[in-house]
Amino acid sequence: MDGLIVAKKDLQQLKRNRMAIFLSLVLLPGFFMATLVASEGSSQEMGTQSKFLGVAVADEDNSFESRSFEQALAESEKLGKVVDTSSRETGELLLRSGTVAAVVVVQKGFGSSVEQGSMTSVLLIADDSKPGIPENAYAAIAEIAQGYSASVNLQRSGQPPESLLGVIERGKPISMLEIGVGIILGFVQVFACFYEVAGGMIRERETGTYPRLVLAKASPLAIIVGKTMYSSLLTLTRGVVVLAIAIYGYGAVVYGNVAVVIFVSWIMGLSAMGLAALLSAFRVSGRAVVISEFLLIIVLFAFGGLIRDRDLMTGSALFVSDLLPWTYGFDALRKIILLGWNLVEVLPELTLLSLYTLGFYLAAIFVFQRRYESLLS
Repeated sequence: MDGLIVAKKDLQQLKRNRMAIFLSLVLLPGFFMATLVASEGSSQEMGTQSKFLGVAVADEDNSFESRSFEQALAESEKLGKVVDTSSRETGELLLRSGTVAAVVVVQKGFGSSVEQGSMTSVLLIADDSKPGIPENAYAAIAEIAQGYSASVNLQRSGQPPESLLGVIERGKPISMLEIGVGIILGFVQVFACFYEVAGGMIRERETGTYPRLVLAKASPLAIIVGKTMYSSLLTLTRGVVVLAIAIYGYGAVVYGNVAVVIFVSWIMGLSAMGLAALLSAFRVSGRAVVISEFLLIIVLFAFGGLIRDRDLMTGSALFVSDLLPWTYGFDALRKIILLGWNLVEVLPELTLLSLYTLGFYLAAIFVFQRRYESLLS
């Protein structure tokens, strides 16, 4: 009940500040979407002029022989960079986004067939939007496969074959706009939610409204819950606005369920709210909040998979990326928007993101209760 009072107070303040409504719900999403659309043309021009980019390998067999085959691909001078992916779906996503030009799927049973000396095969999915890529990829990989008594089944993107390996459904090529929708949505939610909660709680202290909340018998938990409810309402509204601009304003295609996309973006925003609540539990200034948000943006762009796909990271960069909760949120958004995955299929990513969120909130409540009295002064 006390949380509702805090949320209602913040909403009343927001109603009196039309500029804040415009900035949070219209200008911020619109600016980033317009920037993305403006950059799409130059990105497409670069894509049409690019040469063979590289190969993604999805090793479903995970045997000594399959790893040896992948190593042989990596050492080939006829191929570009070879990227080890976690699954065939991830490889297809890299292919459709233009990160790689082909995907090699080494299916289960490859190692045992090679060990027994019997014939086996691998699946090659190649980008046929650029002349020569399927043929060049097939020639280079078939040469290596011969050493493993393996044939190569070539599948051109957009022309899936009927075979024992199954049919991989592929839609039309994905544009930079559709790739960027998930990035823009997640980034805007994290950016706005962090500032709404951290900035709002710092202003409560700097303007002297904390004592009024205490007189209203608002506990630390109620304040955090109230701020979360207030920011969650804005987050859901902002998610609708971003997708409406992308779909109806610029013609982007979302292959998954729009409601699931908004839900995942809300979870991402919720984790940012939890981190913001934890930060504001310490006696920091408004300037410190701005600096913290600036650092958060840098970390997201460097290690969150926004510029460089997580499957292309190695070493310390991959380690930092794995530690970021929003990395899993961006992965989930990409899989829903670009591959049409449903909520159940992205549960592993959402589970990790939710655990981080819970940890942030529990730490915030603990620290807030410890330092509540000192924050009043």
